Amino acid sequence: MFQDSSNKTSHKVDLEGLECKTDKSKQAANKHRSAEIFCAVYKCGIVVGITELFGSKSLSHVYFFLTWLWQTILLFPMLLAYDDACHLKRFVNRRQNTISGKFLATLIMVVYKMHFKNHVDKWCKQNLNPHKVAAFNSLNTEAYEQTFNYISKLKHAT
Repeated sequence: MFQDSSNKTSHKVDLEGLECKTDKSKQAANKHRSAEIFCAVYKCGIVVGITELFGSKSLSHVYFFLTWLWQTILLFPMLLAYDDACHLKRFVNRRQNTISGKFLATLIMVVYKMHFKNHVDKWCKQNLNPHKVAAFNSLNTEAYEQTFNYISKLKHAT
């Protein structure tokens, strides 16, 4: 549906220099199922967007999902918490030659509070720390995890 014509920068360059081992794009797809779902969830737990991912949750999948959301929902939030925000922020920052790329680069991104301890890179700790951004102090950055936990219980429902 989307084509990444915004920049020919390789995925390797996006990950260059980061010590965090949180990149999900290399995780192999589970051979027992064809896909997984990826959701965008407001802080209150309302699912605002959902898509099916085939294979791994690559940065380009997430980038195009965010682009689709930006084009689809009326009020796009300016705050984004994501478990792999360190890789996503760098990916987005290198794709600012489109209108959607410029917009996504303005988002204030942090790593989920629950996942932040796994991020060891100095750049990540300085730029994506949810405890250093006042706007995230009162936000439930784990709303996605909580919603996904509930949704995953329904996977065998008919």
